[in-house]
Amino acid sequence: MGLLARTSAASPWAGVYKTNRCQSAYVGENLCATFLPSAWPNLGCVLDAPQNWTNLAFTLQIANPGSTPVAFNVRIDDSPLADGTHHCETFSGMALPGPAQPFVCSLLGAPMSYGMRTLPPSPLGQALVGYNSVDATHIVRWQIFLDSPPSPTQLIVTGVRLQPDAGRLEGVVDRFGQFTGSTWSGKMASVSALQASAANDAQQGTRSNVDAYGGWLGGPSLPATGRFRTAEVAGKWWFVSPQGHLFFSLGCDCVDYSNPTIVTGRESMFADRPADTGSSAPFYDTDSDIVMGPYAGLTAKTYDFFGANRMEKYGANWQAQAAQVAINRLDAWGFNTLGNWSRYDIKSLRQLPYVSTISLGGLSRTVNTGAGTVPDVFAPGFAALVSQQLEEQASGAVKDPWCVGWFVDNELPWTGPAGSGEENGRFGLAYGALAADAGSPAKAALITELAQRYETIDSLNRQWGTTFPSWESMEAPILKLSGPPEARRPDLVNFCEAFAGRYFSVISAQLRNLDPGALYLGCRFAGTPPPEVAQEAAQNCDVLSYNIYQPEVDPTVWASAAALGKPLIVGEFDFGATDRGLFAPGLGPTASQSARAKAYQTYVASVLRNPAFIGCQWFQYLDEPTLGRAYDGENYNIGLVSVVDVPYPELTSAAAATNLGAYALRYGPTGP
Repeated sequence: MGLLARTSAASPWAGVYKTNRCQSAYVGENLCATFLPSAWPNLGCVLDAPQNWTNLAFTLQIANPGSTPVAFNVRIDDSPLADGTHHCETFSGMALPGPAQPFVCSLLGAPMSYGMRTLPPSPLGQALVGYNSVDATHIVRWQIFLDSPPSPTQLIVTGVRLQPDAGRLEGVVDRFGQFTGSTWSGKMASVSALQASAANDAQQGTRSNVDAYGGWLGGPSLPATGRFRTAEVAGKWWFVSPQGHLFFSLGCDCVDYSNPTIVTGRESMFADRPADTGSSAPFYDTDSDIVMGPYAGLTAKTYDFFGANRMEKYGANWQAQAAQVAINRLDAWGFNTLGNWSRYDIKSLRQLPYVSTISLGGLSRTVNTGAGTVPDVFAPGFAALVSQQLEEQASGAVKDPWCVGWFVDNELPWTGPAGSGEENGRFGLAYGALAADAGSPAKAALITELAQRYETIDSLNRQWGTTFPSWESMEAPILKLSGPPEARRPDLVNFCEAFAGRYFSVISAQLRNLDPGALYLGCRFAGTPPPEVAQEAAQNCDVLSYNIYQPEVDPTVWASAAALGKPLIVGEFDFGATDRGLFAPGLGPTASQSARAKAYQTYVASVLRNPAFIGCQWFQYLDEPTLGRAYDGENYNIGLVSVVDVPYPELTSAAAATNLGAYALRYGPTGP
């Protein structure tokens, strides 16, 4: 039976089946699809006539016959003019290896229109994360696509249909911020149960095999400098503690006891929200630092279930108690570093080493790479701004032996959007400078560099295949270039190298001026940056940092980074599941808490075995709010600890087993 024979007027198959860079065939009732390496390989159906999908959900089942998770997307269009941004909604999901899993694309509206990344679970299947929204009364097309698969990738699709979509947005969370729609081990039913759980808190202990800063006493003793430093010992990179012992950073980011969620406009989602008077009043606040959702750029009322629950549990001195419990737990689980964005009052206890967190802001000039903005490093005030921001955000880290080092910025968009431009957006910085207005310092620097190299505009035009009448004419925004891309490639590489060189060198110089003994830990790259950017980072940073959301750190993938001659550290990684009341697993999806625990062990072991890496830092200590964090709506199961301050025993036990055995695994029984 052919594909078109399967369509009907009441079905999303009522139209013309289309594929693009995707090979597909039916095997029984299963549509076996192989998505080929390309920007957006896809399959789907252009409907014969617009359909009304009001109060309906687009559902499907996807099986993954491979051995690794596959990120996939479903796009639903309400107009033939849909272009991936307008007149369409794109849903994102992850197909885990194994049998078919049911997924749901709800047309109730994009989850972020409700202030959360993922809506509550549907009885029809796992709700996919959606962005934008469509006119459900006028649906014209749907498609399933992958984003630039590196090799042919197979998925098996079945059960594509429309089903009634019941409303699920009333009374979503209880008085503790827990999901009301299911039960699980560790869910709190009463204040008395929450208070009784304090008896299970980890107690302060001492580990006999480490020095005062967590340096390993079982390894060689190196010169003590009074600060953390790095050293290569028999072919493996290490931190060295202030007392001269090997140190491998097993960190946890965002060690905190607070994470508010938005109340404004969502009051009906709270089944039993505490009153905004009395003991609950301090946990209500307003937040204007909102970047996504209906209150982006506005101010909204928030409530902090995390803090309120800890107040109920510990009483009047709850902040100090929660801080000490966090330290005790992390130490018992083998974590030895307070990672990025951890609270100052927890770091100031000086019981675990910590990293300093700096975020540059306040510069009026930026460069838009198409994937976001980066500071314009050629702006006259850039060096002064860096100096000012370092001093203002230092929070006691200067000359502090407990400070492992300084991270400056996080996941800057060094390239254009994935799949855009030449070499997957590699030259986003250069194209962003060209597209800027005449007042752009970065643009002026690029034009000056080109003028010095080519001397005349005619020489540039001959090389680039362009027709600029003068150097001055290049000051206007340049949104499109004629001529072959390979002709201008060397100049774009040179500019991106110069830009990155100034960024890293200025920060390095200002940091060493402020805190001469400090380690500069880099800017926490999101994945792999362009080689010229990585090379400039290696010239100026003591450690190169990468946020790596993969099942493990593959040494072949990271060989080029290791070859730069500087130690590497993972700034973020995590794994999540949806079996304990959270709606989404985050960037490292697993099937269950047990699978989550195994994933942690596999990942950390891969880092420990890699001689170039000197640490990895889990993101994060707390789960995110069930209804989404106020900042951007993330509501992922990525914590070591739940909203009601209950550790995940599978994960924390596995972490302890791996972390406490880390030095034996990395150093080895017979030496490094």
